[in-house]
Amino acid sequence: MGTTKELILEEAFNFFGDSRNVDFSLSQLAEKVGISKPAIYRHFSSKGALVEEMRNHFMNLIADRFDEGRRISEEGGIPFFKAIFINSVEFFVSHPELISYFIVQFSYDCNFSDLCRHVVSKKCSECGVEISGVHKNSEIFFCSTAILFFIKVREGILRGAVGCGDFPEKLWNFLNGGFASFAREGDVLFPVPIDDGRRKELLELCRIDANVFPDEDRIFTALASVIRRDGLPNVTVEKIASELGMAKSSLYFYFDNKNHMVRKLIDREFQVLVELVRENSIEARNFSEFIYISMHTELNYFLCRPSILPICGWILRSSSEDRGEKEIEVMNVWEKRMHMTGECDKIDLGFRFLPELISYWSGLLPISLVFKNDEFGLREEELRGIVDEMFGFMQFGIK
Repeated sequence: MGTTKELILEEAFNFFGDSRNVDFSLSQLAEKVGISKPAIYRHFSSKGALVEEMRNHFMNLIADRFDEGRRISEEGGIPFFKAIFINSVEFFVSHPELISYFIVQFSYDCNFSDLCRHVVSKKCSECGVEISGVHKNSEIFFCSTAILFFIKVREGILRGAVGCGDFPEKLWNFLNGGFASFAREGDVLFPVPIDDGRRKELLELCRIDANVFPDEDRIFTALASVIRRDGLPNVTVEKIASELGMAKSSLYFYFDNKNHMVRKLIDREFQVLVELVRENSIEARNFSEFIYISMHTELNYFLCRPSILPICGWILRSSSEDRGEKEIEVMNVWEKRMHMTGECDKIDLGFRFLPELISYWSGLLPISLVFKNDEFGLREEELRGIVDEMFGFMQFGIK
């Protein structure tokens, strides 16, 4: 049994175990801990102080992963990066609420992102690993996104399976070898190299003329504006209605609640992206080209729709959580073929690997990259270069 302060901190993190939560009140927290609300103030002077303590605690946990990884690397004689990867997966599988907490904070708090990068850079430096920007460390960006995505997918599919078993090692092997280590020549999944000439053709195909975009939904624009101004946890129907200059009751005529509103607006807006990907991917000669076209079409879509970026935090959180909730609709001929041949069954992560997961995973990478580019400040050509690198990692692994 921990101290009351430790229990308060633990229950505050546990709020994020429920995917519907992006924040909590001190009254809710006091009820979960089993104390009065004033009792919280004996340990934290304000909610702001509690939030700051949560942030510091999380950063210490991240630093501990590096220290533990260094110990495992030295004692076991395995590469440092692999040791950190395995240790991080084991830790976050055991603490899924911390993944949700990280995604929520990462999606709207630039200071949190900066602090995370500072901790990682400092710890890598102490371990003799040089960190110098996302472009030179796209492997770290790629693997971090994969850890978040596949842990949440696994959690949804296995419905709270106890322990992680050999999942960390299996995930490492999958990312280290890519599709090439699981597919045989002739399989739909087998990587087909794309030469420079063909890449130029596909990049030109994926370019988007912003003038052909339909006008944005005004409610969607208002939602993005509120998130940009007040942050994701502070979005309310009242604020969206005020942004629109209309009564709150008018919005409830169209939507049941805030979450229903966000989901419907995102689905409506993303139908534009789905159609763009579907139209462009007709030109794909194989599955490798389909993934390449999809990733670059998504990248260009988000570059053309900067107003959607504040919504990306919501997407980043829900996209991985939803994947384990239900069977995913097959949308393209390549996924249908893989379903028929069952070749994705060769990818062993300890759960059934649906072909559709590849599409969602590959789509998450450009979203994450463009979302954080407000901080990275990379040019469009640099972003395309990183997407190319991550496409290569999916195909042939980070090795």
